[in-house]
Amino acid sequence: MDDQKILDNAPEGATHIDTELTYWDIRACNDNPLVWDDEKWFATDDIPTAFALLRPLADIKELVELRAANAELEKEIDFICVAIFDNRGKVVTEETLAAVRRVVAKLTLPLNIQ
Repeated sequence: MDDQKILDNAPEGATHIDTELTYWDIRACNDNPLVWDDEKWFATDDIPTAFALLRPLADIKELVELRAANAELEKEIDFICVAIFDNRGKVVTEETLAAVRRVVAKLTLPLNIQ
């Protein structure tokens, strides 16, 4: 299951997922963690022996968001590269300049492009 599907299928309250795609609510770990059985949460004293095998859903969400942002930047940079090679020896268009400004702003590059 890819990361977006893991997030889409996560039941409300889930904080982690294990290698067997079982959802956990580890916030209750001081007592007993909760495990999702596809219908409801239940408390268990069967605490995962290796917390390293649990993936925090917050980390998965951040990865999905970063991948989406990266894909957008790749499109912008691809546009800029094509525009540069298509415009060799010509005046840079406002559209190309606008794309460069967007990328500079997203990457917070210390460039002053007028």
